[in-house]
Amino acid sequence: MTRIMLDLGRAVKTYAGPPADRMAGRPARAARAAKTTVSAATVAKAQGFLDREALLDEAVHQGVIGGALRTHYAACFDADPQGTRNYLAGIGLVTRAAATPPDQYLDTHLSTRERERIAAAREGKGPRVINGGL
Repeated sequence: MTRIMLDLGRAVKTYAGPPADRMAGRPARAARAAKTTVSAATVAKAQGFLDREALLDEAVHQGVIGGALRTHYAACFDADPQGTRNYLAGIGLVTRAAATPPDQYLDTHLSTRERERIAAAREGKGPRVINGGL
């Protein structure tokens, strides 16, 4: 059995990696990335994609189209965005812009107590809760 004696005053291994400036997030590359700008065409294309996804998400969420038809309507939207919007509105899609604002809803299904609580909340009065009950 051989024994290895270590000299505690001397480093066993030294680091021999890339230069320190490359390890610190590559400042030259970060400076180039900060100078680049996005073209208006790229912004328009990204906004169109986001609009399409929001419309299709809302249509699936409202149950107007099924998830299996999402890719079909995505292709239709790419070909004719306004026509697809009109068609989906025609088959029952209610967009958020056309939806009833939260302050103007039908309160015919509310009880008298619920109407009182809503009126108190609008006036800034909090509900009185006792032992977690209503």
